[in-house]
Amino acid sequence: MPHPKPLARWLMPVIRAGLNWLYTRGAWAYDAVAWLVSGGHWQDWVRSMALWPEAQEGARVLELGVGPGHLQVHLASLGFRSVGVDPSPYMLRRAKRRLHHGGYSARLVCARAQALPFPAETFDRVVATFPTEYVFRPRTVEEVWRVLKPGGRFDILLSASGWLLTRWERFLGAGDEQAQEMELYKAFRPAARLGALVYIRRYPLPHGAWGWVVTLYKPALLEEVP
Repeated sequence: MPHPKPLARWLMPVIRAGLNWLYTRGAWAYDAVAWLVSGGHWQDWVRSMALWPEAQEGARVLELGVGPGHLQVHLASLGFRSVGVDPSPYMLRRAKRRLHHGGYSARLVCARAQALPFPAETFDRVVATFPTEYVFRPRTVEEVWRVLKPGGRFDILLSASGWLLTRWERFLGAGDEQAQEMELYKAFRPAARLGALVYIRRYPLPHGAWGWVVTLYKPALLEEVP
């Protein structure tokens, strides 16, 4: 990830404190803030990560950091068996209410990505949208790798274009596209060491936007040929 400029480094503790409030006691304001910084497109960008080329109805999907539950509702509406984890009970309460309002069962767990309470090889796919720094921790990658089935994938929507968001990235010290891509490959070296196939690309999002998406594939095990 980009190395923050001096002023940005000074502000980071303040920013982290604000985000912590937004994810906990300020969860009631999360949707409004997300709408503001995205120009009203946040929910559409999040929901766009529900599908992928080989998606099959009934696939088991784990979402890291469910937030207020918009992607959980969308996954359920498409017929996926989705489960969500989030360390914030405030967010989980909002996600649960949103799922019940839509007529769906809430399969939500209060847990951290570094200690997922699921057996090995449980999920066909893991997804995270606009995650915080936890997604770069080696322990997070190890846990996702453990719960993914062979042939599964971990898709991460890291950021999105937009007037305010693009300027914020520049303020933090983000370089050009090639430099950002190289930084991301460095950040996910632990995944490559586990055997993951790492793909980083600019992904088209609704309303003419685009986002950086990282995909970690877990290769399928080859069956022995007699």
